[in-house]
Amino acid sequence: MDDLILLTLIMAQVVATTGMVVAIVTRSSRARSVGAVLFERREPRALRPVLLAILCGLAIVALRMPEFPTAEAVMTLLLGAILVVVIPDPTDRACGDKGVVSGWTTVEYTAVAEWRLTGQHLRFRVAEEWTAVEVPRESRQKLRTTLENLIPERESRFKH
Repeated sequence: MDDLILLTLIMAQVVATTGMVVAIVTRSSRARSVGAVLFERREPRALRPVLLAILCGLAIVALRMPEFPTAEAVMTLLLGAILVVVIPDPTDRACGDKGVVSGWTTVEYTAVAEWRLTGQHLRFRVAEEWTAVEVPRESRQKLRTTLENLIPERESRFKH
């Protein structure tokens, strides 16, 4: 039974470490693809503190259990906590001078098939999927100028 617990903890460490590497690489490539950020919107992450509290509670339980692989359990929970902190949130939105972020998706403007900036949203299409990112009023003209300089021919003909 102890070997099974230890194997499970090691597998969880591998999964958490892989997730962290993917999240860090995603954030790094996001920074290059978006360029200088014009604006960013990050929703409050109500679930993250709850997940961190659960992981801390599990660490306390693991520390108090006799004959349990405590070091491995605490390491697994620590890796899980770091993953909870670094993983991108699906509600993140940002626009930069080179690209846009919507959740896990980062798209350079040159890869956008079609775009329109109407009302308070930049709407853009990649392949067949349209995505909207809210743009603060003070950033709309600068973003429009950026898009018109980079990809003016891809502005959507659809108008509200």
